[in-house]
Amino acid sequence: MEERNLNSWNEFKEELLAVRAEHVKLRASDGDALLFRGQPDARWQLQTTLDRKQDQMRVQDYYRLIGRIKPEIESLTQAEWALPEFPEIEQLLSAYDTFSLALTLGRWPGYAYMAYLRHHGFPSPLLDWTRSPYIAAFFAFRPPTASRVAIYALSRPRFHLTGNRMTNVICPGPHVSTHRDTFCSRVSTASQ
Repeated sequence: MEERNLNSWNEFKEELLAVRAEHVKLRASDGDALLFRGQPDARWQLQTTLDRKQDQMRVQDYYRLIGRIKPEIESLTQAEWALPEFPEIEQLLSAYDTFSLALTLGRWPGYAYMAYLRHHGFPSPLLDWTRSPYIAAFFAFRPPTASRVAIYALSRPRFHLTGNRMTNVICPGPHVSTHRDTFCSRVSTASQ
């Protein structure tokens, strides 16, 4: 990861142009967009809210929890959320290769429901990324006490390998009820 320290909004816009030009030069053949994430503290690692917990929650335990609270969430939101029954989730999770392939192909069980929970402050294995550097900047500078913020730019390889205990970036959107520019999530598969 390359760090670039900037001191003004104008420097940010200039650097953004340079990063995009570099991305186009290196990645012109596959057309993959740059992804951005803003954080209000440059010292923070790129971690999901579940990753930040000291005791890691297993994916199946997370699904069990969100399945348990689903009736209350549906009652409060007046919406029905698609989430397979837990035995189906458990069966999918027991076959790592099948689960990994489903994630890679954008077939994440209950993703819209998980994204809704994540965007309303519920701990999640999702880490939001956006195609807009300005949305990322909004989240970086949103807290009024932000001093040294971080805005990450990620150039994803078009084809990538995953494996046990690896992190992957999966883009199941933008066909999910969230902001249209915020649709990619980092998934930590280490807790399966």
